Amino acid sequence: MKEAPPTLSTDKTPAPKATPTEASATSAPAKLKPVTVNDFLDQTRGFIGQQDFNSARVLASDCVARHPDAPQCHLVLSVLQARLRNLQASAYHYEQFVRLTPEGDSTRSRVIELLYASDFNPASYDVAALLGLLIEEPSGDASRTPAPPRRSDRDWVKLFYKRAAAHFKGGQKYEALGPASMCVLLDPKHAGCHLILGDCYQSIYKRKQSQEHYLMFLSLAPQNHPARARVSALTRH
Repeated sequence: MKEAPPTLSTDKTPAPKATPTEASATSAPAKLKPVTVNDFLDQTRGFIGQQDFNSARVLASDCVARHPDAPQCHLVLSVLQARLRNLQASAYHYEQFVRLTPEGDSTRSRVIELLYASDFNPASYDVAALLGLLIEEPSGDASRTPAPPRRSDRDWVKLFYKRAAAHFKGGQKYEALGPASMCVLLDPKHAGCHLILGDCYQSIYKRKQSQEHYLMFLSLAPQNHPARARVSALTRH
């Protein structure tokens, strides 16, 4: 007697799906949200490499919100704002960077040099260079050639003052704001810095800011300063 041929299964029940644990083991891991300052800087540099400066700015803003005392976050946001032509926001965060970083810091000195050379308008490659500078790891090589001596804040004050005065005299009042602000930041007791910054604000109709710096000028300048009479008249209106 012949055996009956085996019957084919008609059961269409779907195979059991993988559990969430099994699925996560085979899927690509999601990109973690940044937590540390270096996390933020690494991811921001990735956006800069893709020329996605808006996303980089958003991430840098988050870095400042999460780490308000980290000078790197303020500097990166400042440079990105400058790249996007948001010059007032850029100036604010660069001021925070300078305030949070002590004179003599090598990164601070190199950044000031770069921004001075670019006249406070860094190109995209300057943005990438600054970001790379901030997150680079020290080599620990004691045999490296010592860095050449850098300018002191006093030296930079003279340069920024001359740059601001030249821009203002040439009618470039907005371009004068950056170097004038740096002049005041680096030497808050320099009467000339307050005068040129007050004139910059006065020329763009920001009376409150101009009055603040004009009053500082009057408190610091000698009685025989040639601009005293003009500034005194402006503060009385």
